Amino acid sequence: MARTIFEETRQVTIPLHVLLQWDDEGNDRQMALDLFEAFGSKEKTLHANLGGHTGVPQFAGVPAPFPRQAPQPPSSARQ
Repeated sequence: MARTIFEETRQVTIPLHVLLQWDDEGNDRQMALDLFEAFGSKEKTLHANLGGHTGVPQFAGVPAPFPRQAPQPPSSARQ
């Protein structure tokens, strides 16, 4: 099963922003790191925070900027 997941993961090439809770009791940390490494994307970021699964800090929900993202116009210009 894991082999299939890793093979499919290599095909994912979109920019990624991955959040990892370092002490997540429900996920194996090394497996999460190996899975992140396996992604085929050249633009990927991993943010690790201390704490368990429900201890995600509020600031962690802020999207990571990727070089290819176009800047968003001010909200007044979008109306």
